[in-house]
Amino acid sequence: MTTPRSRPSWPPGRQRPRNKAQWACNMWQDADPWRSCPEARQGGVMALPELALDEVNVVVKGAFNPGIFSPAWLLGQDLIGNEEYEAAAVEVITREVAIFSVGWLRCQVTIDQLLFATTKADESERLRDAVVGVLRALAHTPIGALGINRVVHFDVGDFERWHAIGDALVPKAPWEGVLILPGMKNVGILAVRPDLYGGNINVEVEPSGRVPHGIFVSHNDHFELRRVESQPTKRQEISPPAPTVTPSASLIPVAVEILTGEWVASMKRAQQIISHVARQG
Repeated sequence: MTTPRSRPSWPPGRQRPRNKAQWACNMWQDADPWRSCPEARQGGVMALPELALDEVNVVVKGAFNPGIFSPAWLLGQDLIGNEEYEAAAVEVITREVAIFSVGWLRCQVTIDQLLFATTKADESERLRDAVVGVLRALAHTPIGALGINRVVHFDVGDFERWHAIGDALVPKAPWEGVLILPGMKNVGILAVRPDLYGGNINVEVEPSGRVPHGIFVSHNDHFELRRVESQPTKRQEISPPAPTVTPSASLIPVAVEILTGEWVASMKRAQQIISHVARQG
């Protein structure tokens, strides 16, 4: 784990990094500290609806040893502070799975997947930095894919608008005379990536199971840890999915590059999608 070359005076209103995890990203270290990423996330994006549940998570596919993950290990790597450590709640830690929470951060690790999540919107960048810190601490761990994800539930306010969103996303006219009172159960959209990484954008929309007359939206920014020369611009150019990348420790720098360099863009895309869905009503 590297340390910053210098730590400039921090601007008023901007929180100083609280531990090494927040200094772990080279992009973070080299960035202008006066640049506010939360403000950048808002730039050019319509406001979100009021969210009843908002989760940001990062999933890394690879070959992990769940037994080493614990609140004490995260503290020892300086990825969390004493406050989070004291608030730790452990569900299970075995050779096959580790599940625990440390304050704002929920961790779930199996032999083939690491998932770090938070429902605290103002901690999303600390989530990113914690994952970067883990990857750098486990520099010999094979990994093959990465997901930056946002999952939300929001109340649309009334019965008519709730149905209007479903009707906009799934028009009912094609089903007239075939089904009685058809309604949207779920919608899945697969889209081409807007950058030069392998992978795709996956969006799912469903009626919320947690909020009456609510909507569930999942935005999965899926990265295969490989670069591509170009992306399709026409449907005719879309080919069958490429074989999944073979997990390798040599791909950790690519994952770190994505987390540090693509985080703001990914958060902005998710916000655009959520706002777009909400506007359909």
